[in-house]
Amino acid sequence: MSDILRMVGDKIREYRKAIGLSQEELGERADVHYTYIGGLERGQRNISLANLYKISNSLGISISELVDIDNPKSHEAKDMVIEGIVNLLSEHNEDEVKMASDVLHRIFQINKKSAD
Repeated sequence: MSDILRMVGDKIREYRKAIGLSQEELGERADVHYTYIGGLERGQRNISLANLYKISNSLGISISELVDIDNPKSHEAKDMVIEGIVNLLSEHNEDEVKMASDVLHRIFQINKKSAD
C-alpha cells in the first residue's frame, strides 16, 4: 500500500512543481493544509477521493493522471507548465489575462533582442 501512496505522492509533487506552486499554495487552492500536501507527497498520508478531486482540480489535471500508476503517461515538462498556466489564467478576468499575455510577449521580445 505504501508504494501506491508514494507513487501518487510523487505525481502530485511532479505536477505541483511543474506549474510552480509551493505546497502552501497548492494547499490553499485545494482547501487542505500544506502539511497534508507534504505528507501526501512523501507517501505518508492516505488520500480520500474528495481530496484527490480537489488536488487534481487545483493542479488543472484529471484524477486519472494522478492514479494511473500502471500506465504512466509521458507528459513533457513543457506541456505540464502550459497546462498550469492555462489553469492559472482561467481563474482571472479577461483584462487580467490580456495583461498577462502582454507581459509574456514583452519578455519574449526582450529575450530575443538579448540573444541577437
